[in-house]
Amino acid sequence: MEIFVQSNEWVRKMFESRYTISETINKNTDIVVVVRSNEQDPKIVNEIIQQTDGIVPLFVMTGAEDQLGKAYEETAMIAGVPSDYIINGTDWRMSNVKDMLEGIENHPILPDPKVFMEHESINMVEENKSISDISIEHLDFQNVSASQIVSIVGFNGGVGLSTVATSLSAFYHSRALATRIIDLSFSFDTAPHFNMQKEQGFHVSPFGEIACTESHPKLIYQALRRPVDVIVVDLPLCSPYVSQFIDISQKIVVVLNPSEIDYTKLKGNMEKLDMSKVIICMNKVDSSKPLRQSFISLIEQDFNQPIILIEDSDEVASAYANRNPAYSRYPFEQAMNALAQKLQIE
Repeated sequence: MEIFVQSNEWVRKMFESRYTISETINKNTDIVVVVRSNEQDPKIVNEIIQQTDGIVPLFVMTGAEDQLGKAYEETAMIAGVPSDYIINGTDWRMSNVKDMLEGIENHPILPDPKVFMEHESINMVEENKSISDISIEHLDFQNVSASQIVSIVGFNGGVGLSTVATSLSAFYHSRALATRIIDLSFSFDTAPHFNMQKEQGFHVSPFGEIACTESHPKLIYQALRRPVDVIVVDLPLCSPYVSQFIDISQKIVVVLNPSEIDYTKLKGNMEKLDMSKVIICMNKVDSSKPLRQSFISLIEQDFNQPIILIEDSDEVASAYANRNPAYSRYPFEQAMNALAQKLQIE
């Protein structure tokens, strides 16, 4: 069992002699133990539930039944911590705590988010739903994150959707902005660009964070709630959540190749897209091929906006082979600078 202890140093050392203690709350943390301390505010319980998205059980020890102890108890109850997981008083033994923690590990009950959300007057989920049951339809997308959200959309496989998404995220990360990619593909398309394993979950790399969600509602919810400066969404149009992400995105980058099929699909999908937010990015441009150039002119004319052009280059394939994003290589470096100017994210 691995636990995280939120309290003062003396209490943490007492638990260290008996348990494996996490330095931070992470994916291996089984239980968070909050022990009353004069050095911390009882509202730390709320902060921990926000940090863990309610998917890690909390065990709260309120200490003496005085004003501070009652504040811990009230805060924990409002936050939805089960009453059996709240211990009052100072007359307890570590052996009893050990038995209770083992019981929680074997049969965990998570904080009930409905209790907390009702207290905050946020009606986001149906009655008696736990966070593990949340579906996207029950989420208030307008309030899940204060991050600036850019969705990258492509109509066909191979147009360069994930290459643009990873390059844009890495571009902002290189400029000291906290970034996260939300990958909605079922094949974890963005992971290789950051030299990450194709595995569901959150991954941290030198180029920023990736949330490989496989379109799993709980992971999407977590990825949207955890604040960063910029969220870049790798958004295939086959995703069941296209309309929601179109709604919450500040900008939508449509990645095309200069071809008849991409031109036709762009025209056919205009109703799905909020064209007032759209920036068109044309990948694999080859000026030596007049037919490709004609589609660029046609799209610029039909949509009355200049297009971000990315020339076809072996440098992009080389970057992918080295499992690095292409943002710093020609021609992506110029294209990402031009795209960033249009997005106006700071």
